[in-house]
Order: sequence, then C-alpha cells, then structure tokens
Amino acid sequence: MADIEIGEKAFITGRLSARQQFHVARRLAPLFAAMVSNGGKSDLDGIAGGGDVDLSKVASSIANLSDADCDYVLDTCLSVVKYRDNGTVCNVALPSGQLRYDWIDMQMMLRLAGAVVQDNLAGFMPTAPSGSNDAAVA
Repeated sequence: MADIEIGEKAFITGRLSARQQFHVARRLAPLFAAMVSNGGKSDLDGIAGGGDVDLSKVASSIANLSDADCDYVLDTCLSVVKYRDNGTVCNVALPSGQLRYDWIDMQMMLRLAGAVVQDNLAGFMPTAPSGSNDAAVA
C-alpha cells in the first residue's frame, strides 16, 4: 500500500491479487512495449532527463486497447484505492465500478490507476528512474 496526494486529496493505493496483477499486466502489455525505446531504456527515462519521447507509440497503444480492456484495468485498479478525509477512509469505487465521488475527474482517475499499476506491477513495466514517485501510466 502507498499513500498518494493529488491536489489536497489524500489516497491510499492497495494491493491487487496475483491474478488481478496478471490480468492487468496482460491487458497493458502493448502499452508497456510501446514505452520501451532503443536499448531497453523506457520513455520515462527520456521524460525525466528532458529527452524526446515518442508519444505517438504510447498514444497508439492506448487507442488500440478495447473498451472492455480499459474498463477492466480502470475498474480493477480503482477497486483498491481508498480516499482518506479527516480520519475516515472510504473506497473511491463502488462495487458496481462507479466512482463514489463526483469530484474525481479523468486526470485524477488516471493518476490513481497509474499509481496502482506502478505499485503492483513494478517488475513488469518500464519504471521511472529511482527516487521518482511519478506514476508510469498517469
């Protein structure tokens, strides 16, 4: 589990089961492959170093994911995220997959899902350089 703050909101990311990790990694494999550039360096290394990044490969991989795969990844990742406010902790997603809070916009949703992916699939995806807390898929 990891704490993440977005704006002034505090969240806790949880752990996916091994089976959930497998299915998320399987669906995101084309995206991970697109993020790896020449020499095995990830595009995230280029971003951190101010280098050029071929966003067209990444965007194309995202565009080619089916709606069902996108929904699976988002629903699975958001199912293990909790919102912390004044000592109260609540899941951000309802069992139906709907978001509990209407103030969670697309950018926040993607950052939360990206944080879960990074925390749970660190060994299966290109990672940000050490010392970085940036989510890889955000």
